[in-house]
Amino acid sequence: MRLYKKIALLVGIVLSIASSQPVRGDLLTFADSESWQAVWELKPGLTVINEDGHLGLVKFKKDINALEDAHLFSHDSNERGEVVGGVWSALSNEADAQLIIDGDKTTYWRPDGDDSINQWIVQFDLGRSVLVKEIRLHFPDEEGAHPFRQFSVFTATGAQVSVREDLFRFEPVFRTTKPNTDSLVSFGFSSDVEDTTRVVDGSSGLADSDFQTAAFKANTAAGAQQKVTGLVEANSQWKMIQYVRILVEEKQLDGALAELEVIAVGDNIGIGVEGRGATFVNGSRATDPLFWFDGNLNTFGVIEVHQQFTESRGSAFDGGLWWQVDLGATYWVDDVFMYWQKPGERLSQFRLDGNNAGTGYNFFSSDGTRTLSGDIDYDEWIFEPEWTNSREQFKRHFRYLFKPRKVRHIFWLALHDLGWRSHPMEFNMFSPGYPAEVVMRSDFLNLGDLAGDGQPKVIKAIHWDADLPPGARIELRTRSGNEQGESYTFFNKIGELVTEEKWNSSPKVLRGRIDTTVVVGEDWSAWSNEYKLSGETFKSDSPRRFVQMELILATEDYNVAPLVRSVSLEYVDALVNGARGTITPRSAKPNEDTRFTYTLWPEVTADNSGFDKMRFVLPDLLRVDEIDLTVGGQPVAPTATNIEADSLTLSLPETVTGDSVQVSFTTRLIRNAAVIELDLASSESPGLWQDVEPASRRSNVVLLPDLATSDKLIDELQLSSQVFTPNGDGINDEFKLSFVLLKADGFDPSLQILDLAGRVVASLQAEIVGPARRFSWDGANSSGKKVQPGVYLLRIDANADSGDATQFRTISVAY
Repeated sequence: MRLYKKIALLVGIVLSIASSQPVRGDLLTFADSESWQAVWELKPGLTVINEDGHLGLVKFKKDINALEDAHLFSHDSNERGEVVGGVWSALSNEADAQLIIDGDKTTYWRPDGDDSINQWIVQFDLGRSVLVKEIRLHFPDEEGAHPFRQFSVFTATGAQVSVREDLFRFEPVFRTTKPNTDSLVSFGFSSDVEDTTRVVDGSSGLADSDFQTAAFKANTAAGAQQKVTGLVEANSQWKMIQYVRILVEEKQLDGALAELEVIAVGDNIGIGVEGRGATFVNGSRATDPLFWFDGNLNTFGVIEVHQQFTESRGSAFDGGLWWQVDLGATYWVDDVFMYWQKPGERLSQFRLDGNNAGTGYNFFSSDGTRTLSGDIDYDEWIFEPEWTNSREQFKRHFRYLFKPRKVRHIFWLALHDLGWRSHPMEFNMFSPGYPAEVVMRSDFLNLGDLAGDGQPKVIKAIHWDADLPPGARIELRTRSGNEQGESYTFFNKIGELVTEEKWNSSPKVLRGRIDTTVVVGEDWSAWSNEYKLSGETFKSDSPRRFVQMELILATEDYNVAPLVRSVSLEYVDALVNGARGTITPRSAKPNEDTRFTYTLWPEVTADNSGFDKMRFVLPDLLRVDEIDLTVGGQPVAPTATNIEADSLTLSLPETVTGDSVQVSFTTRLIRNAAVIELDLASSESPGLWQDVEPASRRSNVVLLPDLATSDKLIDELQLSSQVFTPNGDGINDEFKLSFVLLKADGFDPSLQILDLAGRVVASLQAEIVGPARRFSWDGANSSGKKVQPGVYLLRIDANADSGDATQFRTISVAY
């Protein structure tokens, strides 16, 4: 049903834009909330559409009031099922309890005077576990409503201590010791034995407000001066909290509470990463890492370290003590918090005398950059050293602070195995601002169907309008194709991924859902190069039944981000409904004149305008000879031929509207599996080119089988003269050398002039002309002075890793 709604919406978009832009052709434009959401795979929690319909990025914040957006988070409870954050309970005047978190300090909650003091209790749920720095209570101070004089504040982490009931272990964090008269009561937290904050980079530039001890400031200053990259420990001033309970301890009829603020370290970007495309992979003994990212202390990963690596597994990696995650987007990150379960926390009473994961672990991160071999290029991010004293074994809550870095991939690896099991409960990440890079893709678009006429369309160009502050950028790419398929993912009854065979062999009561994903067929082109300018000519094959766009929003400065007002596809009706072609012969000799014939079969209807230009793209084209053209079997003379770069363009005397066309020509090929492409155009539509598809798979490919088995790289080596006289008289003053470079992809050949002692006299750069490489020398050495007369060696190097890459010749210089 959603697909039909999308099509109906897009038809309206196409028609409305087309009628208002008749000169430029039709546009499919995305410029409002409906069109963005209908077609693009937006990233929840990362992308935002403003009131004007412009597409941008969410900015992550620090020092947030976690109650302000508590209603956006939900979780399961034992007694109530799924609940959202907000007011958990109020035993007195429940109707007004919401006023405590409405953001308005002029409204307030006042307990009912008829209720017992034991009912003057209100409790709030942050919706997820939060790393909290401070709690603030705002009280009214007016006639009939004054600050509570005596009260206490308790907090709980959110970990359940009962299987059936919603019971939590609360602990006091504040209690009045004398009657309170202040309108604002604010307090932070002291360090527990389990807590530690560590600076990974002493020069991180973190604000003093993050740390409260003079000793720590001295340590960080010393670390920065010495360029220390290890860990510096700081005093911890935070607490993990999900529930806040306020108990009024004096029955005060005019007592009231206006607002409660729970000031957290910041937005935890780890929550919700699965919905943004994150994927998790783990080893056999570091399971369920996704539970580290859900903001719920009732779910957790398990690290099992019950065998010695050296004896049974070889290493931590071999032993399965690792996990990794692709976050689905690239974030700026400068703050990470890890929460490991304490003995006796939640329902568990397990004994944990040792360390959380042996004697430490490594974190590695990557922004997505890959090595030359295609692997993710990880940098060491956090190194947790071996514990140096027995006190360290009690640490469970680790906060790491460092300079902002781009993070998309995280790899966690244990260092040692001492025989313990532990439960990592939460992994929080905090960002100083906007995400570094977010990739979005459109649905597969069929412009003929969307326009309502079912006719193929040729996409002329991509247009966009965007605000790009310094450091921010957008990238657009496209791909196109005719075929689509379906991929199926199978799940069991409890939602676990299973194989198709397992699903089919299971009883029906144990079978779960089947997810269907549309995938591209073999005929789809690769993603195009990036479009540099709005209005740039479409880079993918066209016409094709389907087209897909990829839009990347990125920034090198986390304080700014791009804002996209619109993205448009400009298109026109195709010149012909379809066109297929084939080249013969399908094989040739390397660098030898070969007579080729390209046959084109256009599919034309009465609505098509036809074509009168043909453009062949021939790799490493240098020349084309003996061009013959027939239309409908009748010889026709082209009105113009033009060779430019690697293309041959023919202008026809009349518009072709239905007959087959054959073009024969003689040329040379030097690359194996050379693709011969053909585009069609009309003089009535300047700048519009329509692609021709292969009539059958690879029917536009010419193979050079002898080239694949040959070591020969340099062919047709020619010297202008064996002797030259660079004396400035205008006769034989310049020496020239040329050759054809076979297998030319990625090679950068060079020519060196050597004296007879083997010393380099001059190094020359090549001029590239199709497959040819041309060098010229005026007799000067590398200092610009004329060389002495004599015999010199020419070292010709194709700079290839294999094959006959080097040849030598001699030349004589005379005056």
